[in-house]
Amino acid sequence: MDNMEMNHADLAQLKDELESKAKIPFEIWLQEFVASHNPFRRLSLLFKLPVCCEQSDIDEDKARQISLHFPTNLLSQFILQQRDEDVVDLVVTIISIIIPLCPLKDREMFRPLCEGIRESICLRGMEEKDLENRLNALCLIGITYLSVDDINGILNVIIGFIKDNVDHFPSRVIMDFTIDALKTLNKVFNTDTQMNSVALSWPADLRTVIERLLRTFNIPTVYLTFSFISAGITSQIVGPVWLTSNKKFFQLLASLTSARIRIETEDPKKINGDELVSCFQLEESFVNCIETDESNIDDEVATAVGKSVQEAASFCCEYLGACTKEQVTLDMGIKLAFYRFICMFATIGGLQIIHKDNLTSSITSLLEVFEYAISQRDHETAALLLPNLPDFPVLPRNTLDLLLKYVQLIFPIDKTACLSQISQIPGPVSLPLVGTTWQFKWKIEDLTDQLVQWQRYYQNIEKVDVVKIWLGPFPIVAMLSPKAAKSILESNDYLTKGDEYQIVERWLGTGLLTSKGDKWRSRRKLITPAFHFSMLNQYHQVQDEEAKILVDVLERYAVSGESFDAFPYVKRCALDIICATAMGIKVNAQTNVDHPYVGAVKQMNELSFAYSRMPWLWFKPVWYLSGFGYKYDRCLKMVTDFTRDVIKKRSEEFDSRIHDDTMNDKKRMAFLDLLLRVKQEGHLTNEDIREEVDTFMFEGHDTTSSGMAWTLWCLAHHPEYQQKVWEEVDSVFGNSSRPCTVDDLKKLCYLEQCIKESFRLYPPVPFFTRKLECDIECGGYTIPKNTTVLLSPGTLHTHKKSFSDPYTFDPENFKIENIHSRDAFSFIPFSAGPRNCIGQKFALMEEKTVLSWIFRIYEIRPTRDFPENCPCPEIILKPSLGLPITFMPFQMAQARGLFIVFEGLDRSGKSTQSKKIEAYLQKKGYPVRIQRYPDREEPTTGPKIDEFLRTAKDVKQDAIQIHNLFVDNRRHLDERIRKEIFEGNIIIADRYSFSGVAYSAAKDIPELGLEKACESEVGLLKPDLVFFLKADSAVTSKRDEFGGEAFEKTEFQSKVYENIKKIINFEFWKEVNASQSIDEVFADIKTEIDALLETRTQLAEPKSLALSDFNIHQSQEA
Repeated sequence: MDNMEMNHADLAQLKDELESKAKIPFEIWLQEFVASHNPFRRLSLLFKLPVCCEQSDIDEDKARQISLHFPTNLLSQFILQQRDEDVVDLVVTIISIIIPLCPLKDREMFRPLCEGIRESICLRGMEEKDLENRLNALCLIGITYLSVDDINGILNVIIGFIKDNVDHFPSRVIMDFTIDALKTLNKVFNTDTQMNSVALSWPADLRTVIERLLRTFNIPTVYLTFSFISAGITSQIVGPVWLTSNKKFFQLLASLTSARIRIETEDPKKINGDELVSCFQLEESFVNCIETDESNIDDEVATAVGKSVQEAASFCCEYLGACTKEQVTLDMGIKLAFYRFICMFATIGGLQIIHKDNLTSSITSLLEVFEYAISQRDHETAALLLPNLPDFPVLPRNTLDLLLKYVQLIFPIDKTACLSQISQIPGPVSLPLVGTTWQFKWKIEDLTDQLVQWQRYYQNIEKVDVVKIWLGPFPIVAMLSPKAAKSILESNDYLTKGDEYQIVERWLGTGLLTSKGDKWRSRRKLITPAFHFSMLNQYHQVQDEEAKILVDVLERYAVSGESFDAFPYVKRCALDIICATAMGIKVNAQTNVDHPYVGAVKQMNELSFAYSRMPWLWFKPVWYLSGFGYKYDRCLKMVTDFTRDVIKKRSEEFDSRIHDDTMNDKKRMAFLDLLLRVKQEGHLTNEDIREEVDTFMFEGHDTTSSGMAWTLWCLAHHPEYQQKVWEEVDSVFGNSSRPCTVDDLKKLCYLEQCIKESFRLYPPVPFFTRKLECDIECGGYTIPKNTTVLLSPGTLHTHKKSFSDPYTFDPENFKIENIHSRDAFSFIPFSAGPRNCIGQKFALMEEKTVLSWIFRIYEIRPTRDFPENCPCPEIILKPSLGLPITFMPFQMAQARGLFIVFEGLDRSGKSTQSKKIEAYLQKKGYPVRIQRYPDREEPTTGPKIDEFLRTAKDVKQDAIQIHNLFVDNRRHLDERIRKEIFEGNIIIADRYSFSGVAYSAAKDIPELGLEKACESEVGLLKPDLVFFLKADSAVTSKRDEFGGEAFEKTEFQSKVYENIKKIINFEFWKEVNASQSIDEVFADIKTEIDALLETRTQLAEPKSLALSDFNIHQSQEA
């Protein structure tokens, strides 16, 4: 075969052989295959291959048999020897169809075919059209089916051939071949992400071709530049790694581009608009490359970019000024290219280096484009100039008029109709331009309270269903009742989100949350299967694993007993869950505590809420001048980079599983896997996937963490409900540490009631909006088209017609019988109607899983009062103080608390030992605090006691009144102490009733004897243990600071000492020799404390003091 050419007879023999292997006529199989596979229809047209039918059922097994017996070596020789180019083209087509049917590991056998095609180009002289067809075929096959290295080799051959034959073909043909090579590069980068890390070897030859073309054929530089643009050289193709690897070639291109712009703008009356547009686009792609990965860009490349872009911008402004001066009329398309390039240059801070005169003269032309964009209702193009207006030294007089037109463009409201209808709706007093915002409180906590007060007023006093608020010049109509909300939410006519969502569109795109119309309906239908119960079961495994990690991370706080903010821990747990379930990757945010994504999302939430409540920020110049815009952009880049990286990694894994034919392996599926599968079916693009990924990441991370945080906060402040939750969890799991299952979650009904009740009072999403597409009658008023309607779940959840005690946390509200008796729209934490939250089952499952793990192990207690932690309605409803709580192992917390008292004379060491015991118990993980008597901070009696102790000259002064004052001080604290003991706290009292009795009786007032004084203490809480630090007045009077207050007199202290000895009751008193060293005293006390702790779970309920507890009768008899 080496010495003879394959002819038509040989091809016929080949066909017969293939037919016998596959048992199907080859032409029929080939034609049907082409007809039924759209990617190959274009190929058939390229090679004029006949197509005999539109559709056919192809036997894939037979087709695969053909591929397995394909004689590649024979065909390779045939291509090299065959002179009939039509036959060669047919064989090339056959190759391109057969290769996709082969397993990836077998594709190696097709490399000789491509090498044969490659060699045929170099070995024989052929017509220009034949050469072009062969090059195209070779590029198509190589890009689709071979490796990166093969592509590199193919491009080397093409460009080398062009270089060697540059003198034998017309310059236009050479340029067309160059364009073909660049188009090939474009396809490579679009189909193989590995190319970003490969340094191509062919640009050196291409640079030689370019320079020779410029020198020999005098081809205009801008034509070359335009060729690169038409070939698709953008920031996607000319990536940072490629730029650095091929910097000489790139620097040549950058310098040629700016030079051509200068040449073209020398004469305002002579301009090639298409060429300049091409140059501007290329300059923008250079800047995008640098901004994409500045840290990896070579300094020489960065310098070349900076110089090229700077020169191009200067030429632009100078040219626009000259056009204005010489009254040259430019085509609007050319003006738009100038406009976009100048705006891009201004965005990177470049206008500061352009001469002021050129800026001043160019702004007129730029404003013409701005006005044109407004007239075309193209607000995105118009908005490009807005942030950069402050950089221009002088603005024309019509600038303000144009800005007002822009406002009307982005907020299209029929002002006459709107004002007449909106004015009928009640609402707070508003002023022109600023609307109601002049009344808004600045601090977020104060604003929240203000909005709640307005809500209560219009709900309960005015008794209306709707209320209006003007955000600047833009009306917002809020729904105050379930009935009013129902008219909006259940309708299929009001599905468009409000303009307030624009701030998150750059982040979330137009995914399921923000899209509208047919796109929303299509996405909803595509994504719904991701939340089928079978998928939820898979997601739950991840939720359980991450919840277990959370309780392990929190263990150190339970051991130490220290207070901490648990909110960041809950957020990181939610982030790990959503990354694993949605993306299929682990970011380990719970152990990598400084994860940048969490911080960036937090800042974006804050900035988005500021944007929504401050209408002046809706104008881009103000948004950026305030600094908010630049901060938002930085956070946005961090968040989107994170998401894109996640998608890239999972996509590579997904592709490898397809190639390895392991898609049916029993492996946990992620939400992204389903999106990638839908993409394979042609229903989603990469950008569509990014939108849904960002949406899912946001909704599945921040909102669920908010819901869990508020549930924990409410239960921390309601130990009676927390106890019920623990009992339910304990009945399901007992003392085991086994995984939580979906069946377990079905049994946690009371926990679900508590979660829903926290949703009612503190809905994770505080508000959402709809934009009316037609007028609507609601609550007796007409709300006009284009008005934004606001729905606040918190407002609807506290309507008195739905909940009798709307502001009290009560899980009983969600008993089955209570739910059925209410309007369905009285509880909408996940919205309602067609646009309800698609992931609500996922969210509830996650929260029940995480919280059940927490309450399996820990009891939680707050360290701040409930009202101090205000709800802050940003994009999510977050607690202003986070989640300040303490954790305690539940078994330890189930024992009641202790009341331990230290008694003794002044300076006997009570305060010192109280502090040491407090520190000791805290280290062991017990919740403990010191209570001093008298409590000078107690608001009713404390100030008077403090004044008496500091100023009294005579201890007998107003003895009875002072005694009663001290007793009242203890009684005011009694209820609080009992509650803390019930909750499991240990209270250490520095003095108590016994000191009070002994001190009062020591005054020797007949009406206030020892027994009389004891009677006044009856009913107060009885201590579990009293330590009497025994040291007589002769010892204590010698200690530092003795004598500073009224009672600190040696004679008086001696009487007190005698009275204490009379009332000692050794059933619960322990004497400690206080004359020892501090450490020795502490050791004696610690021994008794440890013994008490061992019997703590066996203690009866706390009792009240009886007269017998003072032991007074027994002591008198003795």
